[in-house]
Amino acid sequence: MAHFLRSLRAGCHFRRGQWRAAQGRFEQAAQEYERALALDPTLPFVPLHYALLEADQGRFDAALRRLQRGLEQQPDSPVYRTFQAWLLAQAGRLEAAQQALEQALARTPTNTLTRNGEAYLLFRRGQPDRAVACLRRDGLCSNQAMQARLLLELEKALLAGQLPPPGPAAPPPACFSRLPASPKRCLRRGIKLLEKGRPAEAVALLERAQERLAGRSEVGFYLGAAYFEAGRYAEARRVLEAERQRHPEPDPGPGPRVDPFWLYLAATYLRLGQLEAGEAALQHAPDGPDTDFCRGLAALRRGREPQAIRFFQQALHRDGSLLQRRLADLAPSAGKEGP
Repeated sequence: MAHFLRSLRAGCHFRRGQWRAAQGRFEQAAQEYERALALDPTLPFVPLHYALLEADQGRFDAALRRLQRGLEQQPDSPVYRTFQAWLLAQAGRLEAAQQALEQALARTPTNTLTRNGEAYLLFRRGQPDRAVACLRRDGLCSNQAMQARLLLELEKALLAGQLPPPGPAAPPPACFSRLPASPKRCLRRGIKLLEKGRPAEAVALLERAQERLAGRSEVGFYLGAAYFEAGRYAEARRVLEAERQRHPEPDPGPGPRVDPFWLYLAATYLRLGQLEAGEAALQHAPDGPDTDFCRGLAALRRGREPQAIRFFQQALHRDGSLLQRRLADLAPSAGKEGP
């Protein structure tokens, strides 16, 4: 019974340490992990999270030593083996990382986490097309720590131009060659198409609606959102900035932020590389996974990778489909390996 109570207390310290780490309070997180290990040295995955905490601070040798202790307790764990490869890759030891991953694959060849580790190493080797192909072939693991790091590498490849951006908006299909005469009907149909994930078609309808309903605030917002979702960021900025006076900044304070206009404006600025404007708009964006993702993107653009990973992991905790949607957003040519 005493051991059971110690394990419960150790689990409380472990979870508290995870929360402190997510907030970037590294010293307090380390103290909680030490307390957890003192109460129960065999508590699963504490050495792993402690190792990731060390890695976030650039202390890769210390991180590998902590991870080795976990491997001694669980030598067959695909989680430890895969993150050992990740840590070695982060430390710039790609050959050793490949060997560690091969050992993990030999033990658990069908494990999705290990397969995702293979995609991560391909990203690190400068082969993002092959990495995306692996992720599409093998699917995604449920481990949010790995997904956050894959999301980071995917966004880095997009920023570096190593993957094609979302393709240009397709022309409206033949059925839209004669648009509805009613601008209100165009607006309603455009919103529905945007909600269904068909922004290129929504743009044609919303442009027609704006010609006749320019005085209605929702027209400009939905048209700007459609331009953004279609990858037409410059046009999205033009329309959203014109609508800005219709969307007053929320009062400062603890009250909720509910206007999605600010999220789209911030995301547009960030996609166009306007960091200061994007971060300013994010202060008024509603709380949610997409806002967390945008904060991670801003941190990445500023070269703050550990902070970006924390924001991405927080976004994935709120929306487990985020990485899958980012993969789906890629241009069709992304992930197609050459002959």
